[in-house]
Amino acid sequence: MKQNTTSSCLKCKGCCKFEEEDLYFAPLFTKQEIKNLNKSYFKLYKNSKNVFQIKLKKQNNIYICPFLRDNHLCEIYEQRPFDCKFWPFMFMKKENKVYLCFTPELCSETEGLSKQQTKTLTGKAIKYIKDNNIKHLIKTHKELVWNYEDDTRIIEELDLIFTRATRVAAAGRHGKQHGVNRNK
Repeated sequence: MKQNTTSSCLKCKGCCKFEEEDLYFAPLFTKQEIKNLNKSYFKLYKNSKNVFQIKLKKQNNIYICPFLRDNHLCEIYEQRPFDCKFWPFMFMKKENKVYLCFTPELCSETEGLSKQQTKTLTGKAIKYIKDNNIKHLIKTHKELVWNYEDDTRIIEELDLIFTRATRVAAAGRHGKQHGVNRNK
């Protein structure tokens, strides 16, 4: 997913700056994602051996990602972790299921989107999940899945995203498309 460089995004970069009560939002990186980065910027996340959380720099009363440049662009943009690429979407677990979730209010770029714009953005997120084998990433790095929070919109169950993709592909191979709800 491409870096947003609109003026409101560049001014805000709220996804790279955190108040003390929001430090748990600091991005997570897998062991593979930090392979070519300075390890001193990271700490083990909870009891994981394969997931790390960025160490934020305190500046006044705000904590800032050490990779955020003065011009508000990301120093490691090409190597940024899934957690940053995918924001403000996230995966959350609820009742033993993992869901793709969205909280538009977390980002000034998405909080005022129309229903159609939200649908388009969600479609891009689902395509990204499918095209980049994100199901495998989530299954092998369970720490990347948040506990469900009530103020979050559930988009779709992770397993259903892939089940639907498999059904559509199979129907297309057999020349049948009826019985497959593409708008689900």
